[in-house]
Amino acid sequence: MTNADLARLLSSDEIRSVIRPKIPQGIRPAARIKKNPLKNLGVRIKLNPHHAVLARKSALTEEKQLKKKAEVLEQRRKGVKPKVDPKVAAELAKKKKERKAKAKDYKKKGAQFRKILLA
Repeated sequence: MTNADLARLLSSDEIRSVIRPKIPQGIRPAARIKKNPLKNLGVRIKLNPHHAVLARKSALTEEKQLKKKAEVLEQRRKGVKPKVDPKVAAELAKKKKERKAKAKDYKKKGAQFRKILLA
């Protein structure tokens, strides 16, 4: 097949009827502006639909924490000790006890290490 045969084939009516028309030079669709998903909520939800659920959940928990904090502050202003859940208080005391024991253990090990170094 020569170039002349190819040119004749491409210019035939059968081929011309199937292919799309040539796009004129200089005319092309406008480029879309990229939108930042960190600033644009709509784009972020398009990328991650679950973000809407997470955002709502975080907003509700924040609101709940602010109410609780306001109640505690109000109680402190009145001079009343804020109510503490006994389970939470017991857990905090347990953690504090564990931290103290760990610190004591580190002190003991440090003293033993110094003895070895100085001996």
